[in-house]
Amino acid sequence: MGGNRDPADQCRRVGENAYTNQFLGDASDLVACPSDYEGAGVFVTETGAIEVDRIGGHILYTVPTR
Repeated sequence: MGGNRDPADQCRRVGENAYTNQFLGDASDLVACPSDYEGAGVFVTETGAIEVDRIGGHILYTVPTR
């Protein structure tokens, strides 16, 4: 769906489907980052992301909407 912080961001907003619905909410976005992404710590610090699952080589985070 596109980079979370900018178009080139490795962490991308995740679309809605039967699996991701369990993590979506009105006050947050669901974002997936590659599990080997070296900038994950910075991403979590900058966005307030909370890890909710790991699937298919990605870490899923809920990120509060601004």
